[in-house]
Amino acid sequence: MRDRCWTVIKEDGNMVSAKQAPRLVLLSVTCEDGYITLNAPEMKALRIPVELPSTNSVWNCRRFGIEAQGRDCGDEAAQWITTFMNMVPCRLVHYEANMLTRKPGDFLPAFPPTDEVAYAEGSPILLISEASLEDLNNRLEKKVAITNFRPNILVTDCSPYEEDAWVEILIGNVELKGRMSCPRCVFTTIDPDTGIMNGKEPLKTLKSYRKCDPSEQHDFKNNPPFGWLYGIDKTGIVEVGDPVKQPQIW
Repeated sequence: MRDRCWTVIKEDGNMVSAKQAPRLVLLSVTCEDGYITLNAPEMKALRIPVELPSTNSVWNCRRFGIEAQGRDCGDEAAQWITTFMNMVPCRLVHYEANMLTRKPGDFLPAFPPTDEVAYAEGSPILLISEASLEDLNNRLEKKVAITNFRPNILVTDCSPYEEDAWVEILIGNVELKGRMSCPRCVFTTIDPDTGIMNGKEPLKTLKSYRKCDPSEQHDFKNNPPFGWLYGIDKTGIVEVGDPVKQPQIW
């Protein structure tokens, strides 16, 4: 789950998401030999060690008013990310084990107080099925890619929205517990190939047929559910091709 352990912050400590800076979706990251490499259009690749010097400063990083911590990746990384995003000065920070985490249960009642995240909005796991995406695309004039939704687990060979009923699942040796469906926002309207937000689709179509349970209206507001957020009850290893199992067949 190291994929969600880096974030961009402004110099006041507030995290920057693609909802405020859509160009972030154009940034790609690879990790090899103890380094991450950042690539972006018209930018020279930036290589940063995963293990940062302990002398680098530690920032308090806020999202939804709740703080986590992150170690500064250095001035070169700060200049690179600021130039790429073409906005106010920003810093790149990295979450390290034993740093302060955020508790999604502080703002989403579906999450228990034991759940913790660093920089993700509410959950370390977002799962969507290919069938659900296909069903949505059948309703759209212009199809969208799965990258519009940024899941980190994509499931095949099931029915559309079957994942809505997967409360407990086992993938590899990792036990996952469903917390809530994912409320979708304007992030889904950012074209992953151009970094431009159109502000309408696929969100408009999702709102026309995907509705939250009335008891969850406070959490979802006007955002339609699509995909599921999971907590991790037992850590382990997940590999491409692993089957998704439910309790009766574990």
